[in-house]
Amino acid sequence: AVLCPGVPFSPMYRTPYLRAAAWTVVGACMGGAAVYQLQVSGRAKKTVSPLVSLSSPLPTSREFEHRTQELSFFTQEASSTSDNKVVSGSSTRQIPSKRDIPLTRYSISRAAARVSPSVVHIRGKSKSSGTGHLSRGNLPGISAATGSGFIIDKEGTIITNAHVVRDQEEGRHLTVSLQDGRCFPAFIHAADKDTDIAVIKLILPSEEKVDLPIAVLGKSEDVTPGEWAIALGSPFSLKDTITTGIVSAVNRSGKEIGMAYTRTPFIQTDATVNIGNSGGPLVNLEGEVIGVNTVAIASSGLSFAVPIDSAQKIVRHLQQSGKVQRPKLGLTTTDLTNTIFYTLRTTEKGFPQDVYHGIAVTKVVDGSPAHKAGLYEGDIIISYTPSGDDQERKVFSTAALLDVMLDKGGHKGKLKILRKHWDGVETIEVNIEGATSNDSR
Repeated sequence: AVLCPGVPFSPMYRTPYLRAAAWTVVGACMGGAAVYQLQVSGRAKKTVSPLVSLSSPLPTSREFEHRTQELSFFTQEASSTSDNKVVSGSSTRQIPSKRDIPLTRYSISRAAARVSPSVVHIRGKSKSSGTGHLSRGNLPGISAATGSGFIIDKEGTIITNAHVVRDQEEGRHLTVSLQDGRCFPAFIHAADKDTDIAVIKLILPSEEKVDLPIAVLGKSEDVTPGEWAIALGSPFSLKDTITTGIVSAVNRSGKEIGMAYTRTPFIQTDATVNIGNSGGPLVNLEGEVIGVNTVAIASSGLSFAVPIDSAQKIVRHLQQSGKVQRPKLGLTTTDLTNTIFYTLRTTEKGFPQDVYHGIAVTKVVDGSPAHKAGLYEGDIIISYTPSGDDQERKVFSTAALLDVMLDKGGHKGKLKILRKHWDGVETIEVNIEGATSNDSR
């Protein structure tokens, strides 16, 4: 262990298999004969020789990289088995279907480099100065129309925050700067204050073809707490700034952070976000955008991003009609916490022991889709399944339900509900009406 201090704790070892291999190094240092065996279901054992031994010198960086690649290959091979399981000794573990590669010195740099050319700095003259949302305070030289964004198509469509451009004077163009130094005028296409998402468009010269870098969009539904997160943007007008952290939580409701009016859940991260980061991308280690940086709670180190899946739905609505057509059910709900569910399971006789999430119905409007479907005050909505889709979406908050229903106006869907007084779980069909941004819920 003296010969290999800290090896098992290196950030390079992101998977259990590589950490186990690292402990093999320690074993080899101490006894010179330890090996790590990784058995794939239905296959012969694969034996990885120790990286070092007492009878051999410490490996060079190239040899160490080769051994790491060898272990990564075995992890990939194990991931390709039919049941997606790996057996190590007598234990069986489920592993990701996507190969998990080692974290190296340049992993974050490569991820940032993939998306950073498409990240833009937005500037514009405002009627008043300010910073927007939870990062309060006025800073000299910082305009309320100063922020970030990212390009999503070759026509120059940019996603940013609505509060970045909310005070922009009518008829005045924004100025958008790219990483490569190019600047373009732009105009506000549409904005949705309920989700704080705005779409702006570059004004491209008609006499020549302009090649624009485009961000790769990921899937925020795949985001897992604990994974790496990278925030890009122009905090305090400092262009091309990169900060890192981890995803601290997903499906964080606006009510939890003092923004009850919002109609989208948030991704919580500890990646540093400051004034000017608003509208910039939150990126995973594969260089894919997973969120739009929106809120930073001052002096807390916490920031929140609108999930990219939600942002894409909003953008489609804004591009098509300039406003968001939200679902209308005709009911009022309240979110329930884990503490409430624990209390119900332990104190309420007959409450199902397998119900851990949902929202409570507090009011149903007569004649509304919810009323016609048979929803009543006191029911708990547990999940929602869109018509023609077999995937059941668990409901953790009102914002999450509205988000998954966003494109379903005029369609039917199925709600799984726990009846009031715990009279059993039922599945009912509801006809979702479309509504404007100001006439939803």
